[in-house]
Amino acid sequence: MTGGFILVHRKMLDSVAMSDDWLCRLWITCLLKANFRMGFFKSEEIPAGTFAFSYRLFSESLGVSKGKLRRGLSKLEKSGQITTKAGRDFSTVSVCNWSVYQDWSMGSQDTDRHANGTQTGTPMDTQTGHDRKKGIQVKKGKKKKTLFDDTEIIEEIYKAYPKLVAPAPAKKAIASALKKVDAETLLAAVKEFKEAKKGTDKQFILNPAKWFDSECWTDDRDTWKSNQTQEGGSSATGQRRDAGFY
Repeated sequence: MTGGFILVHRKMLDSVAMSDDWLCRLWITCLLKANFRMGFFKSEEIPAGTFAFSYRLFSESLGVSKGKLRRGLSKLEKSGQITTKAGRDFSTVSVCNWSVYQDWSMGSQDTDRHANGTQTGTPMDTQTGHDRKKGIQVKKGKKKKTLFDDTEIIEEIYKAYPKLVAPAPAKKAIASALKKVDAETLLAAVKEFKEAKKGTDKQFILNPAKWFDSECWTDDRDTWKSNQTQEGGSSATGQRRDAGFY
């Protein structure tokens, strides 16, 4: 990868990434890995400000678990600094407002409008604001939400879950989950959960739709092996817990 260097705005000091050493390291890594211009990966176009990755290789390069990497990316996404997209062969991370902070021609006035150095937005959002200065109005189009549509992968993940009930909402939840995590990682997590729940009465296992909607694949694996037997308990059911900073 070429491109020399990246620009870092001082308002990054106010971002959530600066509240934690691990998040700061992950954030800087995302900035450095992002394409400085449009490129290709496995015949797919990867725009500037975006990079392709696999959770296994990315986590190994950082020396952390895949679970910790997923949780870190989730925190950065919730704070409006990145967006992630999961695909069948690889996932992508896109840095929000990349064109604002990495384009010197935009000047300092545009960057001062943003609170933490990388607030949620797209190049179209940025261009809209930029063109208003020149009296040009640009309408922003609404993004159409799409679900992951590989029925074979969804079916495989569903059948790997230890409690096969309510297939329609379960598969919809899986399709939604595959927008956040790659299929390989999600399937591996489901298989781990099923193995951990061997011998557990199914009434004490979350229905699959709730498990996937709650992003339980990010849970600490040790909690899955707990002997707690109340559905409200996070250890027995795999129900998601509030995650703090690392």
